[in-house]
Amino acid sequence: MMTTRNSPLRINELSRITRTLFRQHHHGVGLFVLIATLFVLSFLAGLQPPMQFRVFMAGEVADSDVVAHRSLTVEDTEAAKIKRNQVAMLQPTVFDLSVTEIAALRQKIFGMLKLINGQGEKMEESVIALVEDYLDDRLQLFGEKWHEIPFTKGGEIGRTVDYSAGRNRYIGYLISLGVYSFKGMRIGLDCANGSAWNIAKAVFDALGAKTYVINAEPDGTNINNNAGSTHIEGLQKLVVEKGLDVGFAYDGDADRCLCVDEKGNVVSGDAILYVYGRYMKERGKLLTNTVVTTVMSNFGLYKAFDALDIDYAKTAVGDKYVYEYMMQNGCRIGGEQSGHIIFSKYASTGDGILTSLKMMEVILARKKKLSELTADLAIYPQVLENVRVHDKAAAQADVDVQAAVESVAEALGDTGRILVRESGTEPLLRVMVEAESEELCRKYVDQVVEIVRKKGHVAE
Repeated sequence: MMTTRNSPLRINELSRITRTLFRQHHHGVGLFVLIATLFVLSFLAGLQPPMQFRVFMAGEVADSDVVAHRSLTVEDTEAAKIKRNQVAMLQPTVFDLSVTEIAALRQKIFGMLKLINGQGEKMEESVIALVEDYLDDRLQLFGEKWHEIPFTKGGEIGRTVDYSAGRNRYIGYLISLGVYSFKGMRIGLDCANGSAWNIAKAVFDALGAKTYVINAEPDGTNINNNAGSTHIEGLQKLVVEKGLDVGFAYDGDADRCLCVDEKGNVVSGDAILYVYGRYMKERGKLLTNTVVTTVMSNFGLYKAFDALDIDYAKTAVGDKYVYEYMMQNGCRIGGEQSGHIIFSKYASTGDGILTSLKMMEVILARKKKLSELTADLAIYPQVLENVRVHDKAAAQADVDVQAAVESVAEALGDTGRILVRESGTEPLLRVMVEAESEELCRKYVDQVVEIVRKKGHVAE
């Protein structure tokens, strides 16, 4: 079906096509979700006349796939517009719409889309739930089921803004955060063929570093493909072979960062929290004396914080939960083992390049190598097993399973911990043990998994 500027495709036909494509295609899903999100948000905006819907977009298209950055903003007042501009000036975070390879599925390519609200934060769960309901043809609002979304007319029609200035403003903002010159530092950067590909090097070069960059040639299909923080072996090799001072690996959308010290050892998100949390504590900058972690952070991190008299909070897994806790309690630093680190003074989401700059600040301020900064942190061995079950809630609530977990917790005492939790997206029960040796971890994980199996919860 052809369309022209004077003969637009009717909204109900477009929305129906979107849902059909969403169900039929294994790639480019992010674009379909974006369209569906526009439908839902414009529908909500149309029900509230003072609101104006705008989409800010900046990025580039490689072949037929999309590697782009997009921010969705719903503005309801002049004050909100001012706030959005402040966020753009002070926290120009990169957002991602990309095609990425999922290692577990290997040959299947899925689109991934992040939605950011007008405050520069991840979109509210309530709005995301509406988008999902719409795609599943079960959207219900105001006592009605909406198979199609009404066509917006006249002055209520939204508009897109090509935010082409965003890249340069973002680079300028990051450079402004450089406290010390990087002159004389030899730094490796793994850009994962993603969002950081032409930004990270520009920032580090501007601050005076000699940079060695790998995986900075995105073609729309190679993002995260044997590259970046999820495949950090390449950066480890680069750092050792070139004799670099440090290396930083980002993921596809560059909201995560892991480090490689001068010896080629991986420095995880937990270690980053330790290094920078300690640095803030020593300078009297650690507001509330608290570092925010998730339940998956390593037991060794908590032991190290105890030794430094630093308090810590544990949230559910997910950087959005970390950020929520930070905002509610006035905390300045938090993050995940995977490298999602949030510095709330400088950004409202995880930012990999920002994280690498803050780590450089500590290295230069303390005049120490990264391996020296992490020397006092002892990461405990960890064994994690994902058990596919018929009903994850029933499995976790089983009294015998709970008794097995309690038995392991008592046996470990203050020398380790056990964590059993449900997967948020799959029918899995995740059993994780951290202890003084990998043998102990495996022993206790097997004990709990065996009870889950004997009670008939395991889906063979």
